[in-house]
Amino acid sequence: MLPKIFKNTTGNPEFDKYENMPYVSYSQLTSYLDENYWMEYYTQYFSGISSDGNAFSEFGGLIGKTIEEIGTNQEITTDISEEDLKVIKDNFNFEGINKYEDPCIIDFGDFILIGYADKVLYEGAEVEVMDVKTLNLDKKADYYASKDYRQTMLYSYYFETKGYKIKDSYVFGFGRKGSVLNGQGNFKMRLSGEVKKIPTPYSKERAEEALKYVRETTKKISEDWKIYQRLFV
Repeated sequence: MLPKIFKNTTGNPEFDKYENMPYVSYSQLTSYLDENYWMEYYTQYFSGISSDGNAFSEFGGLIGKTIEEIGTNQEITTDISEEDLKVIKDNFNFEGINKYEDPCIIDFGDFILIGYADKVLYEGAEVEVMDVKTLNLDKKADYYASKDYRQTMLYSYYFETKGYKIKDSYVFGFGRKGSVLNGQGNFKMRLSGEVKKIPTPYSKERAEEALKYVRETTKKISEDWKIYQRLFV
């Protein structure tokens, strides 16, 4: 029993079988467990009050959408500066057969986990799974390299279940500076020009740990949701 029900808007008919199943996403799980965001989680997912996010997530979304538009040869519609656009074009590899925002669903029986891999490079029977982040590289790179970060592990597991060999799994980090989207001077958020590939090597053991994390966290969410339903619905 979860607050969100899946509707297949992915464009992939393979996922029709999951229609109306309860679902979670990786960002839901991390928000639920983060003391800085758990209240926003309850507000957004339990109460149904939409959140506009924050400047950091909006900036990350802007960079991600720009990458997708470049990679799929679309017109760039994002409000991105020429300086940031140059950083992307100079450092990001668009070569090969890539899919952007590639949907992934893992079936846990009574619920599903759904996610979208930022970029998947297909090379025959092998794939490279990439998650793109904008971040303070000095402060956050170690986290994404650690076992506490599980997103690429889960997406790689999905592709393995589809018969692909995981050639590589990593986070591509764009250094970020500034603190607000529309600020003045040194405070305006932008890309620093520094980039880093952060390896997240796939293994069966790490995948099993990530699946356990999803099951245990989703169980806690379900228990809280039942309490919320009894009290407020």
